[in-house]
Amino acid sequence: QDAKNHARQTDLLKYFKSVAALLLVYDELYIFGPANIQEQFQNHLKADARFNSKEITIDSSEQLSDYKMISKVRSFFELKNLPAS
Repeated sequence: QDAKNHARQTDLLKYFKSVAALLLVYDELYIFGPANIQEQFQNHLKADARFNSKEITIDSSEQLSDYKMISKVRSFFELKNLPAS
């Protein structure tokens, strides 16, 4: 069981590293997903000095269709860019 958990953690770390490499070009990240995986990924990014200047927001969500996922991201960034009243 320990070996299985260790292998899962190793695979997850490899996945986080590969996704993080793709995100370096962005200044702002909106990360969402089920359970607490988005928190684990945020912690991984915060441990990487290359992400210190990036704004990272996390949110939880359960299974979303592609349309709902796109809508969620669009709404998040549209609300952030509204002028302050």
